[in-house]
Amino acid sequence: QAYEDADILNQVLDDYEQAISIQPENTIYYILRAHIYMAAKVGNFLPEAKQDITTALEQDADNLEALKQMGEILSREKNYDRAIYYLTRVINEEPKAEVYMIRGVCHFKKRPGDFAAAAYDFGEAQKLMPRLEELYIWRSQCFQELGEIESALEEYDRLIEISPQNAGHYIDRGVIRHGI
Repeated sequence: QAYEDADILNQVLDDYEQAISIQPENTIYYILRAHIYMAAKVGNFLPEAKQDITTALEQDADNLEALKQMGEILSREKNYDRAIYYLTRVINEEPKAEVYMIRGVCHFKKRPGDFAAAAYDFGEAQKLMPRLEELYIWRSQCFQELGEIESALEEYDRLIEISPQNAGHYIDRGVIRHGI
């Protein structure tokens, strides 16, 4: 849930603060509150989310949800190399499409971009969630950056098989073909 109303957000955060004050050793409370901070549409609570996840990791350094959230926070901060470290720890224990996707975006956006690693991550995510269209778009962009235009076009061919009524996919594929 995205919190767009500041009053509701503050009420929810007050409840979590109360729970944490009663049981500060309960790691999950920090993780849940960090989720709320990250979902807030009013204000920037990324520093608060990071502090909660840091506390959660101090209590349980191997908590996969906390590791994933730290990777996501670091990605939002554009600290891509550190984000990749945390996301890799999660993938090594429990490969999930969402984590591969976040790590793939980090590989893509870091400078210089590691487009081969990003394409691999998006490919692994596709195996787990083959109907998630955005994975094909990202992977095609990786192949374009690598100069592998035929592979980029193949991603759009696969994407169009999944979503043949999306006119934008045909336009994007045409743009890639036009650049050949």
